[in-house]
Amino acid sequence: MAPPPRIVLHIGPHKTGTTSIQDFLSRNRDALLARGTDFPLFGRTERGAQAHRHFSAYARDIPAEYPDGFAAALHAWRPEAADCILSSEDFWFASTPGAIDRLAAALPGVARVVVFLRDPCDHLVSHYREGIKGGMSLSFPEFVDLHVRRMEKPKNGFAYYRFQDNIACWQARFPVARVPYAGDMDIIAAFLQATGTAIDTEDTRPAPHRNPAAPACVSALQLTLNRALRDGLLERRGFGALKKALAGSDAGALEQRFADRLHRIAVPSRPFLHRFRRHSPDLAEQFVNSPETMDFSDISPHFVPDVLQCLRTHLRV
Repeated sequence: MAPPPRIVLHIGPHKTGTTSIQDFLSRNRDALLARGTDFPLFGRTERGAQAHRHFSAYARDIPAEYPDGFAAALHAWRPEAADCILSSEDFWFASTPGAIDRLAAALPGVARVVVFLRDPCDHLVSHYREGIKGGMSLSFPEFVDLHVRRMEKPKNGFAYYRFQDNIACWQARFPVARVPYAGDMDIIAAFLQATGTAIDTEDTRPAPHRNPAAPACVSALQLTLNRALRDGLLERRGFGALKKALAGSDAGALEQRFADRLHRIAVPSRPFLHRFRRHSPDLAEQFVNSPETMDFSDISPHFVPDVLQCLRTHLRV
């Protein structure tokens, strides 16, 4: 009987270059297959999608997030090469013993888990900006407080920033390669080295940096639109039109137009870092240069009606 394929799980987390890595692997799937490494089409969320979110949903036992028949197909599925890479940011949310056991039973060939570790304060700010893109309307202090409270009660479910606890769950079953993340790093080279697979990138197609952070002014305006929709100041159609126009607008011109409406919010890092270091003492030394404050540019709710009118005029919506 042939040995099971060697599977590497890339578990993210979010905002650590995962989209760029998945884009590279997807663009070069045929070339990688020819060299003995599969980045399978099976388990992706939709046609053309790159992350293997069906696997992570299965691990967390959320049938609504994977198609009918996926569980049966998973147990019969085999990669197309001796090495296989599965990548999904949502594997990070499966950092519990039960979810990992369920995944391990379905994937007997897992040989390594790769996780990127980003400075927690920088990570939190980036996570907040991404949440705004998705429609979140919490203020930045509310968002920070939410994560602090989640770490205060470690037995009450999953906490995103309990890095050490989450990684320990994976280490109980598999070897884990931890990669320090930096925005200016060669993310593909670091990832391939961490996987331990012999992949020569000489004739592969490079992947551009994907999903970059929005400029501060654009994030603040997106947040304002989210709040306006929440508070009934915008209808869904008008919200969609403004959000689309904002995404394609010139950030420099927006900065000039709305600079007088922006104000800087500086949230002390200490309460968040205190709880992070309490839960992750073995990782704390990696993040000794975290800033004293976490900053975000916001627009006062008092200015929302005026900003909406100015934004319609500026974007011609």
